[in-house]
Amino acid sequence: MLVGSSLQAGLVAGLLARVHKKKVYLAFEPSIGFRLARELPLSVDCITRPETWQLLAQSRAEAFKLLTSIGGGKALGRINPLIVATTFDCAQALAHMFHVAKGYGFEIEQETIGALPAAKKTLRIRGARIIQHKPFRPALGRWLADGGVRIGSVNDLTLSIKRGGQVVARMSEGTIQANRLVLADEEAIRAHAKPQYLNPAFVEASATTLACEPAPALSEKYVLNPFNRFRAYGQANNGYEIVSLSLVDEVATDIVASLPDGKKLRPAGRAVFNTCVSSDGAPFAGKLGQSGAWAVGGFGNTGAFVAPAIARFLAGKAEGLEEEYFSKRCGGAKRASRQISEYQHIRSGG
Repeated sequence: MLVGSSLQAGLVAGLLARVHKKKVYLAFEPSIGFRLARELPLSVDCITRPETWQLLAQSRAEAFKLLTSIGGGKALGRINPLIVATTFDCAQALAHMFHVAKGYGFEIEQETIGALPAAKKTLRIRGARIIQHKPFRPALGRWLADGGVRIGSVNDLTLSIKRGGQVVARMSEGTIQANRLVLADEEAIRAHAKPQYLNPAFVEASATTLACEPAPALSEKYVLNPFNRFRAYGQANNGYEIVSLSLVDEVATDIVASLPDGKKLRPAGRAVFNTCVSSDGAPFAGKLGQSGAWAVGGFGNTGAFVAPAIARFLAGKAEGLEEEYFSKRCGGAKRASRQISEYQHIRSGG
């Protein structure tokens, strides 16, 4: 059984059923298609660890093929995101990232600061891919149903984990028994992990998502800032979607500091939600303490693009780079935090 509403969770569930022939039940939030975006899935992120860039490089072709097979030719957009550092420690992280990403064949270049006086460093990555999540979600739902994934609602979901990891899930649709529980994204981890197992591995955070009115065409289509994991995505109608690990009254500061001409934007809708990030900033995939549950989180923008690798790991089929990668990013005493920790700076706690 998987719990999660993100594209990462849906893709992993479908791959476990279709490719690895597992019986899968996915519990997700039914309102996901109607609420403001909580993720802006991108094939790159603000990453400093070489092995993560290596995994992304190795996964690109498989992920692009999978996503277009589900959503068609319009599932993926090609984009050249701008990455902005607005503090000196962010700038140091981006300087390291520049050399690592370039070494693994990503087309990345340094840019002049230009219209962002608060910026300390700016980079440009060319040829990245973004999932067009609004048209992609209905296609993902059809793909899951066709692949035999049973789907239900997380509303009123109660989970009981037995010794050995078996789970009994009670919900409005009835009772489900499964051999394993996977909390397949941060929303599920925060909602369903017991506090004594959540807190050592994850840090709670508050986040804000904004939908902005169409404005005079802005120069950037996608902007990333590692500070508060700020992300801004320009829409075809010149509106913007923005997600940041900040409270509502702090997001305006993030926008002005990170987005050229950001002062032109006016919110048309906003929502605040609670989430979590891994304590060391690195991806997490493995058992969550002694709880019996498994957790998959911390992949940032790129979770949907490494879904095939995550599914292989959960199915016990990971080999080579993938096996080594996930073995260091498991839970408990085997987690090699000193070797895998990522730069992260978040302002707000949940």
